[in-house]
Amino acid sequence: MRYDVPYAERLSQLAVTGAQDATALLDGIRLEIVVADGEVLRSGVVPEATSVQVDPETDTLRVWRTVENGDGVLRPGMEVTVLSNVEAPSQ
Repeated sequence: MRYDVPYAERLSQLAVTGAQDATALLDGIRLEIVVADGEVLRSGVVPEATSVQVDPETDTLRVWRTVENGDGVLRPGMEVTVLSNVEAPSQ
């Protein structure tokens, strides 16, 4: 799965959480994957990686996570909403 996050939002989250870098920030993010009807398909998912470049057209960073899908609910091209809950990284 991949999703985009506004760069300004990530900068703000770094400042608020005190994370020293993107890796530390990602460790403190927990995702919820939600389908159109509001059902939460996955919860507590931690992002794996983020792009190192900002997309100049959208001013966003791309974020990736491999998501278990043994039940086959998630389909290629399926639109979902990704909600990020950000916590301060553990010291």
